[in-house]
Amino acid sequence: MRKYKFAVIGGGLSGCEIAYELALLGKKPCIVEMKDDLISQTGVCLANSSYLREWFALNNVPVYLETALREVKLPDSLRKIGSGVFENTALESIDIPDGVERIGTNVFMYCTKLRHVTLPENLDSIPMYAFAWCESLEEIRIPAPVRYIANGAFEDCYALTSVTIPDRTEYICPEAFAECTALEEINIPGNTKKIMGNAFRGCTALKEITLPESVTE
Repeated sequence: MRKYKFAVIGGGLSGCEIAYELALLGKKPCIVEMKDDLISQTGVCLANSSYLREWFALNNVPVYLETALREVKLPDSLRKIGSGVFENTALESIDIPDGVERIGTNVFMYCTKLRHVTLPENLDSIPMYAFAWCESLEEIRIPAPVRYIANGAFEDCYALTSVTIPDRTEYICPEAFAECTALEEINIPGNTKKIMGNAFRGCTALKEITLPESVTE
């Protein structure tokens, strides 16, 4: 199997532009796209998309379409994972190295086969829809520095039974755990200030929730 120093996960216009710039710098990237077309979104200029396809072919930039990405090993040097990078993939397990300080919105959204995730210890927030519709995810340990869990972060995680929320978490945003129908119990830490609208909407199995005095709304 060939190894590439840079792999751009997900095509689209932004992914293709990143791969294009890397190739111009002589970095020899490859593009891994889960869909059957490199640039499938509407609103992209046909001339631009055609040029990029032809340029990659002429310059031997490998493009892998309809890939079933199940596992990925991330380097320790990684500091950020962008928005939607692994969205709608067949990813089953991932360990994010502790050097990662930020993950983007929608980063694992619609990863319906994702069962295991290890989050980095330096993470300070869980962004919007980061794990939404990860319907096979059964448990998650949220790292100690996380101060807020954003809108819909774990929405529709139907198999989620166990969540560990750290003491520093101050805000649980709207629909953060909405429709987590297997969630039976959750302890809210003593520093939490706000639990916002519909944070636990549709959690029909939730039997017990412990609220600290610090919660004001």
